[in-house]
Amino acid sequence: MNDIDKLSVTVVLQEEICRDVPVALSKDSPHRIIRFSSEKNWREHLARIEAHLLSAGGGHPARVLCFVSLDVAKYIRHHFPLLRRGVILQEEDLAFRSFAGWLGGVRLLNESYFILPLDELKKRKEQLRRIYGQRIFLRPDSSMKQFAGQVIHLDDLEFELNSLIQVHHLTGDLLVVVDRAREIAEDEYRFWLVGGGIATMAGYNHRQVQAKPCPEAIHQAAERYARWMEAVIEPVVADFVMGNDGEPRLVELNAVSTSGFYAGMDANALIVAMNRLFA
Repeated sequence: MNDIDKLSVTVVLQEEICRDVPVALSKDSPHRIIRFSSEKNWREHLARIEAHLLSAGGGHPARVLCFVSLDVAKYIRHHFPLLRRGVILQEEDLAFRSFAGWLGGVRLLNESYFILPLDELKKRKEQLRRIYGQRIFLRPDSSMKQFAGQVIHLDDLEFELNSLIQVHHLTGDLLVVVDRAREIAEDEYRFWLVGGGIATMAGYNHRQVQAKPCPEAIHQAAERYARWMEAVIEPVVADFVMGNDGEPRLVELNAVSTSGFYAGMDANALIVAMNRLFA
């Protein structure tokens, strides 16, 4: 163990982000994990964690790394100055409009997109139909994910948009990404990119069954992308899928602190890699 690996970091881990993935540190690890659940007075629990770390620091700021949901991350950033240092969430850099320009030779899944305010969609239904056909894919441009990406039939556009606005309290000037709806492979592969390499990865399947082993072409694309992103923005989480043309496609980038874990990832390796990056 080198000197950097001997530096301790407190990992604040929300149970819901783990998705039943076992998270355990190695025997000789200097780090520690503090767990909490969003179902059990989590605001009070976080306040106690903040107070404990402040008092235990002995005048030195504690080294913290948080793995939490987006909602919890937003709360931490507004209320807890110490824990906030452990929230790795590059909000502007992870907007679609930003990372779509940082591809480094990797192709986007949604490469025929355009971005416009939500209010503009209703005015452009026929234009959308001419460009994309009867169905579109819609997602927020923002990395804060005000709503989940979804497929919308253009005949139902007004109803679906009104529902989104009411349910999620959206405003008309919210930027959204529009592309054609497309069939994609069921298996996606998530890579945690840290220090110019892959800290860990895992496959997942939207039907809640075990994903197939990661294709070598996707793994190689993720390795190239990690080297590229080291000079642009890191650490990040990159989701890949195999396109219908047999080429790896980047689905999206997400923040390390707010990306869900999946079975098969090595959480300990991720913590070690993050500790080295910020030592």
